[in-house]
Amino acid sequence: MSHAGPSAEFFQGIRLIIFDQYKTLTEGSSDPEREIIREFQLKQDYSQVEAVVCGTKWDEVGGEASYLNALVTGLQLPDCAETRQQLEAILQRDQAQESVVKSAGAVLQELKRRGYKLAILSNAATPQYTHVLQHEGLRDILDPALCCFSFQLGIVKPDPRIFEQICTAAGVPPSAALMVGDSVRSDFNGSQAAGVAKQILLDPEGKHADVEPRIHELTQLLDLLPANEKNTLSESPCACRSLAPAPNFSNCYHANPGETDELPMDIASPLRFSPAGADLSTGHNSTS
Repeated sequence: MSHAGPSAEFFQGIRLIIFDQYKTLTEGSSDPEREIIREFQLKQDYSQVEAVVCGTKWDEVGGEASYLNALVTGLQLPDCAETRQQLEAILQRDQAQESVVKSAGAVLQELKRRGYKLAILSNAATPQYTHVLQHEGLRDILDPALCCFSFQLGIVKPDPRIFEQICTAAGVPPSAALMVGDSVRSDFNGSQAAGVAKQILLDPEGKHADVEPRIHELTQLLDLLPANEKNTLSESPCACRSLAPAPNFSNCYHANPGETDELPMDIASPLRFSPAGADLSTGHNSTS
């Protein structure tokens, strides 16, 4: 780090590292909430829009068309086919703008070797936004039972409950957990409110000089986190699944012809908006 940071002893006792996904393990300009606010000239603040876009439980709405209906209702948008087409275009364009950070695989692999449990906790709109689980280099590193997305739970960061759920899923108390993310509000302050012991802010552009500890790139984690030989990596039940099981997308329309589900969990490969036959004016699928 270019500034004085904590010593390795500061992180003694940490057994679980919780990673944010966007702008932490991935890089790009994905931000569907801000794009929706801009395009529809909404008066709601960002957190209100995020609660609808990322906090709508996918298994309760039942699919893409119903999800778009939920956005129309929750954001008080004009209830017409054009609105749904605009939302569809925003989501399709947005999720394609993000890619996994090149160093992510090597960093996570080394942290796993050092004995840490690794978890993902992300405010994500739909199953399209599970980039880390769709990345070939990360699938074998991450435990899918410890990858929780807000669309599964119907809860968004910084709500303390979402941090409590991931700690329960890992079988590790918040007092032995570390949160790594780029958002002061959602990741740093949110995890603190949930009793998560330590936080590291990823601040590549140096915008948050008043927040410590912070790093500029993922690789710096390896300088801070010592080997954790006492950590046990035994299987534990996933509270995320028991609270809100990930939907079965076995019949989803895939992004590439002939593509098959290879993800090691219920979350499917990226969907393509919209399946043939979907009537966006009503939210019903005419092919059923």
